[in-house]
Amino acid sequence: MKKLQSSVIDWLRFPLAIAVVFIHSFGAYPFDLDTLHSGPFTGMSIYNWIRICFSHVFTHIAVPTFYVISGYLFFCNWGGNEVYNYIVRN
Repeated sequence: MKKLQSSVIDWLRFPLAIAVVFIHSFGAYPFDLDTLHSGPFTGMSIYNWIRICFSHVFTHIAVPTFYVISGYLFFCNWGGNEVYNYIVRN
């Protein structure tokens, strides 16, 4: 693997892991859309908007990104003959 690819994957690992933690930690408190629209500048409303954005909007890219990276790392060293043997034998 090239050094740049390895450093990019190493750099992405920590923020994606933090995003997965945010997905699991901030989703326990249910939110009501009527409460969010009733007072847009109250403390609880601002907290809910931040919580929803970090636990339901921005962070849901983490798990698909882990799948793409793991799929890439699984298939990156395969040559043409190995792919043929994998398809024929399985």
